[in-house]
Amino acid sequence: MVNKSAIAIIQARMSSTRLPGKVLLPLAGKPMIHHIVDRAKLCTNVGKIVVATSVENSDNPLVEYCRENNIDYYRGSLNNVLSRFVEILNINNFEYCVRITGDCPLIHPSFIDAQILALNKYNGDLLWTEKQSTVLEGQGVISSRALNRVSENANDPDDLEHVGSNYFLNNKDEFKYVELKIPKKYYK
Repeated sequence: MVNKSAIAIIQARMSSTRLPGKVLLPLAGKPMIHHIVDRAKLCTNVGKIVVATSVENSDNPLVEYCRENNIDYYRGSLNNVLSRFVEILNINNFEYCVRITGDCPLIHPSFIDAQILALNKYNGDLLWTEKQSTVLEGQGVISSRALNRVSENANDPDDLEHVGSNYFLNNKDEFKYVELKIPKKYYK
């Protein structure tokens, strides 16, 4: 079943402190962001893909790459990543958001699709797993209503940078979680 109810937002910036410019560094002959976008395109339940970067001059090369390669992009606050997501969601009408980090080129499209379908089936906001799994690294699906709620209520700088992670953990009763069973072979 195809359900294009999600937008994939790839949060990316050039000013990484550990490895500056990593999103444009070559990986198998192409910039890392190229691989992330290509893998996101394989998600059958994603209706749009946007690279969310900042208005800082340091991100101009990333924006130029997106322009040259017909990749949708959005520029917003460098430090308030949550605001970038919410602003993109306000412009686009999607029920779910796939959050993809710009330094994880090995996202799993069919797993992303399964998350979207699970949240859609149970009208959920977030997924819950019994244990952490490497299959979840660099991507996750969140309802747009949950992100808007966090944006309205969160004021912790960590929530602004990490798209509400602490708020979700500390206010579980405000959201509808859907349990996702991950095969044991994918556990750490």
